[in-house]
Amino acid sequence: MFIITMSLIVIGLIIIHNLQISILMSVVLLPVVYTFFEYIWQQTPGKMIMNIVVIDQYAQNPDFKTCLLRSIIRMIPFEAFSCMGSRSRGWHDRWTKTYVVPKDRLLSLQELVKRETPVIQ
Repeated sequence: MFIITMSLIVIGLIIIHNLQISILMSVVLLPVVYTFFEYIWQQTPGKMIMNIVVIDQYAQNPDFKTCLLRSIIRMIPFEAFSCMGSRSRGWHDRWTKTYVVPKDRLLSLQELVKRETPVIQ
């Protein structure tokens, strides 16, 4: 997140030559970038490097609204500190009922959820 934010600010400075506008531009564009990556690939570039993915409570890809909400919640000041404590899930995960899991465990989690979910007829 830091690298993407700094990149957006630098690009804004190069194009616009105004620090305040470039910071505002990064605050507006950052949720768009995160939403795009997580909706399309279930991963941001950092998650790709770490080989982890975002899933919803049913071990499926989060929908667009959920990805957008996760990205907006990240903009809350001090949200990064929400991962500290006994439960190491950030507010953006808790409030949207999403989880970040190792990609190699995704299929086994999906099978487990499928077995545990009752079929309604």
